[in-house]
This record gives sequence, structure tokens and C-alpha cells, in this order.
Amino acid sequence: MGKRAHETVLQRIAVALIALSVSLVCSSCSGKKTQPVFPVHGKVFFEGEPAAGALVVFHPLKHSEEGEEMPRAVVEADGSFSVTTYTAKDGAPAGDYAVSITWGRKIVKPQSGKRPPKKIATNFPERYQDPKTSGLVVHVQEDSNELRPFQLPD
Repeated sequence: MGKRAHETVLQRIAVALIALSVSLVCSSCSGKKTQPVFPVHGKVFFEGEPAAGALVVFHPLKHSEEGEEMPRAVVEADGSFSVTTYTAKDGAPAGDYAVSITWGRKIVKPQSGKRPPKKIATNFPERYQDPKTSGLVVHVQEDSNELRPFQLPD
């Protein structure tokens, strides 16, 4: 390799290292704060049946900063859920939370498979959709957390 080709390779490496350094600095300056999270698992049942597809959101009781990620989960077919804050099922920061649960409709698949799925109202109480009226409060500790099942309506 000639001297000129060697200098070109070194310049490319230097440019790549500078670009990498800038991207690392910029990503840490994005303003998005991350807190340590801890696994949180639970279950949601409505009238004794799993609330499959319901959205569970944890609302911090202490003041949270604007744009901060809200811990959330989608209820599985068996009623179970695992909370996500930053990445899938990573958990939630330690603290106290009011919980809201939104679940508007069940989807019932027809037997024949030829007709589209039918949506049926669940009569899910609206009060659970607002953390101020749900009456659901949880404490996330700095450890693995297995919550008592939410049996709705209570």
C-alpha cells in the first residue's frame, strides 16, 4: 500500500471515530432521562375473565418530568402482563403509581373464518380508564415485582 493510500485509510478511520464520538455525545444530550427499572408482572381480570388486549398504564404519584416514559403493558390472552418503560418488558422505576386500565372491546372471531371479526362491547367501567378514579395503586420496589391480580370490577 502506498503512502497516499495509507493516509486516506487513516483519514477515514479518524472521520469515523469523530462521527462515533459526536453521536455518543448527542445521544446523551437528548434530554431523555432513564431511570433504573425493575421487573413488574401482574394480571387483569374483568368479571372473572382475562382482560386480553387491555392497556395498563402506571402513572407516577410523585411529580414526573414532561416527556418522561410512562410504564405500560398490554394484557395477554391469559390475563397476564409485563410492564415496559424503555424496552420491551423491562419493568418500571421504583415508586408509587396510580394505575389506569383501558379496555374498550373484545374481538370475537367467527367460527367460519369467512366473516370479519365481530366487536362486542365489554361494559368495562369508565372509572378504570382514569388514574384519579380507578382506585388502583401499586408500589414498585427495587426488586422483581409480582402484583396481586386486578379483579375488576371489585
